[in-house]
Amino acid sequence: MLVGFVATPYFLLWLGEERYGAFRALTDWGAYIQLLELGLSGALGAVVSRAAIAGPEALRDAVAAGGRAYRRVAVWGVLAGVALAIAAPWIIPVEASLVFELRLAAAIGATTVLGFLVAAARPALEALQQGYFVSGALAVQSLVITAMGLLLAANGGGLPGMALATAIGAAVFALVLLVALAARSSELPLAMLRGGSSTPLQGELQRLRRPTFLLRLCGTIATLSDNIIVAWILGPAAVVPFFLTQRLPHLASDQVKGLGAASWAGLAEIHHNGDADLFRERTLELTRIIVAGSMTVLGAVLLINDSFVTLWVGGERYAGAAFTVLAVVNGGLLSVLTLWIALFTGTGRPQALVPISVSAAAVNLVVSVAATFGLGAIGPLVGSFAGMFGVYLLCTPRLMRREFGLPVRSVVMSVVAPLVMASPPILAAAFSLRHFPGGDGWLRLAFEFVVVASASMVWNWFFVLSGDERHRWKSRLRRN
Repeated sequence: MLVGFVATPYFLLWLGEERYGAFRALTDWGAYIQLLELGLSGALGAVVSRAAIAGPEALRDAVAAGGRAYRRVAVWGVLAGVALAIAAPWIIPVEASLVFELRLAAAIGATTVLGFLVAAARPALEALQQGYFVSGALAVQSLVITAMGLLLAANGGGLPGMALATAIGAAVFALVLLVALAARSSELPLAMLRGGSSTPLQGELQRLRRPTFLLRLCGTIATLSDNIIVAWILGPAAVVPFFLTQRLPHLASDQVKGLGAASWAGLAEIHHNGDADLFRERTLELTRIIVAGSMTVLGAVLLINDSFVTLWVGGERYAGAAFTVLAVVNGGLLSVLTLWIALFTGTGRPQALVPISVSAAAVNLVVSVAATFGLGAIGPLVGSFAGMFGVYLLCTPRLMRREFGLPVRSVVMSVVAPLVMASPPILAAAFSLRHFPGGDGWLRLAFEFVVVASASMVWNWFFVLSGDERHRWKSRLRRN
């Protein structure tokens, strides 16, 4: 995070706003190629989660089945990458002098699809509750991409240089995952690369892939279409303030979403073991913690984002207070929904969520395009809010009652209660900063963030968590 923040002003300086905006849009278009896996990662995660309980042999067969399926995906990925390189200038409008650069960058970026050959390692590690290896690999990948990108951008690499840096980072990511999987068992990487032909497992993967693919497609439309819509309607340069103003809220939201990402496999194990009461208890507890965590981190971000963007890249690239408020609200909603969606995919029930996801994606896309034409760059955020709050948040609690026996009132209160109880320190900080503004500068900004977040964390410990929950968390922390 820190390296990325330091690097961004230099990317803007060496690439220019149109190149930078075009690369962000190209990156999001490239993410759509990942959809060619047709839901394989989510399906494999559910299969591996069950196989891990059955024993080493079942686990090896599950990973091998995933490796075999991903080999076919890699072939289609190469073809899609070539198609993107050809179509890039038409879907990302740039000036004539940048057309060749854009097309070459897309062609270089197409090489990253070879990562499909080892892609089974990621859902396997996450399902085995070793997602920290994935997080570590992502951190290494980010550092490599940033370092190589800065080096190439400073020496006139332009868009092709950024794409080359991304390809190198993707290769490093794949290598780290292979090493991590080998640390679990030396047989697993070999089984993945050789593939397998277990008919029952292949059938199980195929059964889960279709609904999982639809969920991922809808999620991709909801989260990765924003830059594309802005670039298409308002031009690539408009992507810069749109992306940069959301950068801090996005990164803060990612940290809170990490709670759900680190927990879904454990919840799935509880579910597969048949302990319904414990499953319900842990789900509600995690929901409350994620809401409180969102208030803690995103609340502090809300108060400092305007000063942060101004200090970081200049006030002319700040999209406004209303934009920040909506970005923060969307980040909190997404943090909660990420956990809820993982409950369905991780327990092998993705098909139950498909109607809601399709409806939410349709609402998101239509409202985003219409609002961008009418309101400008804030339009995609309006669309995201409409899809998440108007569809997901209102419909998913009833679905959780049907599939998992969770009472609707309990699910709703697990969101509303911590939202209300965690508000006082944020409101007090907003009042204090409004009436007693401090000075400018990074140290002052960091001090404000730490004070607000720390005060919120202490408050939530005593007023959001119950006495029993505090006791359990003390015991967990002592064990760790």
